[in-house]
Amino acid sequence: MTRHIRGPWFYHHHMVLSAKEHGVKPAARHFHTTPATVCTWLRRWKEGSLEDLRELSRAHHNAKASVTQEQNEQVLALPSFGARRIKEHFQLFISHKAIRRIWRGAALLKSKRTKYKTTQDPGAVKAQWRLFEQTYTDAKAVIDVPEDWPHIRVLALAKVNSPHGM
Repeated sequence: MTRHIRGPWFYHHHMVLSAKEHGVKPAARHFHTTPATVCTWLRRWKEGSLEDLRELSRAHHNAKASVTQEQNEQVLALPSFGARRIKEHFQLFISHKAIRRIWRGAALLKSKRTKYKTTQDPGAVKAQWRLFEQTYTDAKAVIDVPEDWPHIRVLALAKVNSPHGM
C-alpha cells in the first residue's frame, strides 16, 4: 500500500487496522516494514485516536548541555572579538558554537558580505590579446619514427647527434 496525500498518520492507521485484523507479521509483509515497526504503532495507538499515530519529535527532550540564562547574559556582556578567543580568554565553559548562537540570537553578528564574482567571457579575453601573443607551437624531431628514418638520413632533414655516429 502506498502512502496517501493525507499524511503518514493515515498510513499508520491502516497499518494498525491491518495488524488488528490479520496479525503483526502479515501486516508487516503487506506494508513492507518490520514487525517491530508494526508493534510500535500498535502500542502508540488508542482506539479511535488518530492523534497518537502522528510522528513523534526526534529532538532531544532533555538537553543536558543547554546554556543557562546566566551564561547567556555573561556572553552578551563580553566584548565580541571572536567566539574562540572569547572562550579562551575568559575561560568560559560553553563552546564557541554556543557563543556564536547566542550572538546570532541577539543580532550581534554581522553577516559576511558575499563578493560578486563575474565570470570572464573567453572570447572577450582572447580578443584583447595581440596578434600571436598566445600561440604555441610544438616542435618535435621525428627521428624516432622508424618508417621515416631512411628518408631523414638520405635527405639530411634532421641534424641530430645520433648515438651511432651517423
